Amino acid sequence: MTALIGALSSVNDILCPERTELLTEFYARFKEEQTVLDKWFGMQARTLLPTALDAVKTLTTLPDYNIKNPNRVRSVLGAFAHGNAARFHTPEGYDFITERVLELDKINPKTAARIAGAFEDIDRLTLALQEAAETALGKIEAEKENISKDLYEIVSKILNRKTGEEAEKRAKAG
Repeated sequence: MTALIGALSSVNDILCPERTELLTEFYARFKEEQTVLDKWFGMQARTLLPTALDAVKTLTTLPDYNIKNPNRVRSVLGAFAHGNAARFHTPEGYDFITERVLELDKINPKTAARIAGAFEDIDRLTLALQEAAETALGKIEAEKENISKDLYEIVSKILNRKTGEEAEKRAKAG
């Protein structure tokens, strides 16, 4: 398995037939081993290929993906949001994760809150991405009456920190 993961890692960010072949082979060989299969899901969620978001969307529709399985959710949604900054930090990535977090919150609030924590460093992003992230977080915060305390706490903390930083900058400038 280690050699196969190494081979797969070496082509994970290259769009080539070998990547598809290795992913298929890995799945066929280890589909019954859930912990190993989580590695397969996670690797695809972390790819730097421009198709990463589409791949993650597809992964969440596979029979082996179960939103009620926290390990599987972390290996797909968590790996994408926390482990793939290049592909998560897009308006489309934010929208996708926001929708999934709201769905997940009804099943596993703690995991939903952890995944939403991927937005924590929004102040380091470009202004356009900050605005997109704030919009996505605003969608979650707007569901205050319908979401868990865990999720609301992390989202409001991120948004309030951002608002506090802006007020501080205005005070220094003015």
